[in-house]
Amino acid sequence: MGEYFDPRKLTQVPFQDEIIGPLSIIFLIVFSAGFVAALALALRPPARIKAHPLYLRLVQRFANAFAWVFGIGLVLFGFRALGVPQFLAIRLWLYLATLAALALAVYVFYYWRARFPAQLEAYNAQQLKRQYQQARRRRPVGPDGVEAPRSARAEKRRQRTGARGR
Repeated sequence: MGEYFDPRKLTQVPFQDEIIGPLSIIFLIVFSAGFVAALALALRPPARIKAHPLYLRLVQRFANAFAWVFGIGLVLFGFRALGVPQFLAIRLWLYLATLAALALAVYVFYYWRARFPAQLEAYNAQQLKRQYQQARRRRPVGPDGVEAPRSARAEKRRQRTGARGR
């Protein structure tokens, strides 16, 4: 296990037999699956998420970030597999891409637990307030199901301002 984190090997271009090792295969599988999942969430979120604007914004924001991190990691893996250019083929870049993905996952967890509940509560309060404001603005409905007519003064004001159908 110590050979993976040897400082001399971190900045060396790996030999052909070291390029496709067990750690590289795990890296390729995890980053490929993460990239596909992040793109799927960013481009076609589930209906439950799509129906709620706050969840949609949260998922798109973090799915885009994960897609970038996983995509850069896959490109760096491709450079390493090809061995060209030499500077981008070193093992250090794959470790930094993994560290970036882990840091982003920790930030998403922090955001979900610490900041998102307050935003969700504020959003729900705003929606409740908007619901009551909309109900108050509507004209009363008569017993026959037709809206009560406006007063003459309100009708004049409506015609003067150019508001139609309000």
